[in-house]
Amino acid sequence: MKIYKTLLPVCLTVLFISNSLAQGVFTTLDAQGYQTNYLKYDRWELIDGKIIASASEDKVQLRRMKSYGENTGVRVEVPATANRSVSLVSNYWYFQNPLEFVGHPDTYMLFDSDYNDALIAYDGLIIELDAVNNAKTDFSSIKHIFIPEGWKSSSSPKKNDKKKKVGGFLGKASKMLNLGSDKPPYYDELVAMDLIPSVKNYLKQQKAISSSYTLSSDDKDQLERLAMYKKKRKDSIAGKNADYWASPAGQKTLRQWGSMPKGNVTLKNNSGSDMYISIYSDSKNSDSNATKIAAGGSLSWSCGNDAYINGSSRKIYSKGTACNGQIGIK
Repeated sequence: MKIYKTLLPVCLTVLFISNSLAQGVFTTLDAQGYQTNYLKYDRWELIDGKIIASASEDKVQLRRMKSYGENTGVRVEVPATANRSVSLVSNYWYFQNPLEFVGHPDTYMLFDSDYNDALIAYDGLIIELDAVNNAKTDFSSIKHIFIPEGWKSSSSPKKNDKKKKVGGFLGKASKMLNLGSDKPPYYDELVAMDLIPSVKNYLKQQKAISSSYTLSSDDKDQLERLAMYKKKRKDSIAGKNADYWASPAGQKTLRQWGSMPKGNVTLKNNSGSDMYISIYSDSKNSDSNATKIAAGGSLSWSCGNDAYINGSSRKIYSKGTACNGQIGIK
């Protein structure tokens, strides 16, 4: 991952967002296609008059999720390869997150109220926003930008106007910082869009449009169906969990939990030198982070776990002993 910096042309102010830039999240993903690869920017932030940006080398794919025939969210995934399984970047799912679909008749924002993050579509880009305000018209920073392969901004200047548009303050800033070929793809286009204030202005306009929109009977039916499907899924999971805990396997698990040692044990390092301790819930588990205990220091952990000197088979504590007590090692 690389970090890129450039001065932001703060003199540019976007006063109007054309209708061509306003597009719903699901509408945009439908138009771009299921197998589209996206370049992922991990950061695009204005700090002290400079754009701080980082782009990932991994391409991602955005998966629109549907349940019962309805759009229910978006998953952002790094695709699997021969040597790597699929990994999840972001998950905006109506049935898992406290997710709000914002905007009618076309959803322009997926808002997660747990983290105040949001996913929006803007000018063919899918953008993840961080720390969105309650009014959903402002945010602290851009968390991710997902750029589809072959993307072209509909707000890009015409060829005849290009030199005039970027040859002033922005052009001088780029030359002054000698960014050269070290910039990630689409960097200049994003800078020229004046992205952060443009998106903030876009959110305000979409808020006004959505606020003036009157829900149709179809809209209300759709919202009721989503709420019903969410309750149906929640009840189904609760029922399956109840069935498991009532089963012989579930009852055995509960008995095991009830018989587990309770409390902590404290280890005092009396060896005169630092040491590293590995704590395992299973003595056969060799994949655990070691914890440093300085000379004369101590460490506490659940007495239901064994402890070893890191990198050796020397057990210094056996689970179930000295619960709520202290042991020493020299």
